[in-house]
Amino acid sequence: MKTQYLLFASAFLALNAASQAAVIPLTGTVTQTTPGTPTVETIDGTDFTFNNDIVVVTELQTASGNFTPVGDFDIITATFDPFPQDPGIRTFSANTGNATNVLTGSLASSFEDLFSTPFRVNSGSDNTFSNLSDIAFTSTMGVEITDTASLSNFAISILERGGNDTLSVRLVTGVDAAGVGVSFSNTVDLNSADFGPTGVSFTSNIFDNDGSGPDAPFTIAAGTLGNQDVSGIIVTADSFGVSVGDEIFGYQITAATGIDLLAANSLLVNTASIPEPSSLMLLSLGALSVFRRSRK
Repeated sequence: MKTQYLLFASAFLALNAASQAAVIPLTGTVTQTTPGTPTVETIDGTDFTFNNDIVVVTELQTASGNFTPVGDFDIITATFDPFPQDPGIRTFSANTGNATNVLTGSLASSFEDLFSTPFRVNSGSDNTFSNLSDIAFTSTMGVEITDTASLSNFAISILERGGNDTLSVRLVTGVDAAGVGVSFSNTVDLNSADFGPTGVSFTSNIFDNDGSGPDAPFTIAAGTLGNQDVSGIIVTADSFGVSVGDEIFGYQITAATGIDLLAANSLLVNTASIPEPSSLMLLSLGALSVFRRSRK
């Protein structure tokens, strides 16, 4: 079997300036805003203006080095518990802070819409696990751990509004043809003490949707919440007990509490592990990542 390495713009990778096997709290971020086209939605008789801006993290900062996103895990699988369960979601959108009922983010009627832009931090899922048992972010292509250095070069990141919840996470090490996880790594348990500040904070409004489709009505779940920080964490691959030769197709999150989850569909890789020509290509071409495809 011949192994072919591809530059691929889907499946979220990022680049880190230093390698350290650990659970690493963030110390800050750099963000970039793409202005959207405002829309007005009438919810429970009140008009809300959604600016539909897209605010994304372009660099994650830690005491061990900086990480830069370059792709995404675009397959999202949510398991409802008990099943079947109303697939409705509760979303939040950041408030502009300078006008009543004017929000920077967007409304979303599905997890796929909500997490379609990796590392977006001005919209997210409120109390994600109120009716879920798990949620996974995967790709049909895996990233192979080719040597022992890769065990600490690869990592994942999770962003959460408030950084005050507990959760468990494990890598997806195998998927079926649809990209749904079938094999997994060991589980790492995380709590609020493991998270660090991103430097992003906002007030927000929360809305419910019954999940019946893109035209399903929204209701107001909560008025403007007080200011909350977005917190983040990075966990290196060797924390999950994976070995050389294993592949990473994504990761799965479970939680004992609600979790206000932001677009967390990310995999990180140490900049030092990428040869200079590839680094130059990343700088010039943007969202690229190296994926492994097997061919007979």
